[in-house]
Amino acid sequence: MVKHPFEGAVKKKHTKKHRPAVWECFLGTVFALNDQGECKYFDYDWDKARKFAGVSKDRDPRLSRASGRETNYIKSGDEWANPRKTKMVLWVLKKDAIPADKVKAG
Repeated sequence: MVKHPFEGAVKKKHTKKHRPAVWECFLGTVFALNDQGECKYFDYDWDKARKFAGVSKDRDPRLSRASGRETNYIKSGDEWANPRKTKMVLWVLKKDAIPADKVKAG
């Protein structure tokens, strides 16, 4: 169980190699985006959202504000649920940007 929704993330600006993973929308509801670009609603369940988004320490999780261009990452699902500008978003490295020595076998 996650003690804090953004646990393990460093408060640092994301790079072009990062993508949005998990964010809070209205009244604490949670949305997550996976590597395939599917956006999904998770009510208030941060644990399931983080798992769906593939959040892990080896993906360099960062916490920074939404810029308003995050809709570019959403390919399907809840397309209207993009993070609102200035909301805090948990970012992770894109699947193809993970260093080869950190990719898990299998």
